[in-house]
Amino acid sequence: MQSQLQSITSDVTVAPHEWYRHGTCSGISPAEYFGHAVTLTEQAVKVLDPVFERAAGRRLSLGAVRGRLNAEFGSAAGKRAKLICAQVDREGIIAYQVHLSLPPVLDLGPAESPLSLGDVLVKGPPLSTKCRAGHVP
Repeated sequence: MQSQLQSITSDVTVAPHEWYRHGTCSGISPAEYFGHAVTLTEQAVKVLDPVFERAAGRRLSLGAVRGRLNAEFGSAAGKRAKLICAQVDREGIIAYQVHLSLPPVLDLGPAESPLSLGDVLVKGPPLSTKCRAGHVP
């Protein structure tokens, strides 16, 4: 894990959009920024992967995603998630991303301190979404 993080953070060009769009104005170093990203992503994957696995080949609802987050982190967490969907020819509406609302990067604290998705998720603003459900290939 540490070597993966060093690899990612030693060359910011791996994720230039993320760094230049979100990280450069955060007030923290690339190592801290990507350290937070890796930590929170690992936690989100652990919580949400089962929802996507159950929906594979079928329809995924926003309610299922929000319900899982609520069950894991409390009733306010689900309001901080939205589905991103697209109309795909012959496939219909495909759910291809989940966005989670988090507070500003500086409010996450130093990279050395333990970071909990549940703790930071409820500090982000609630999200609205147009996509209520989509097919998961």
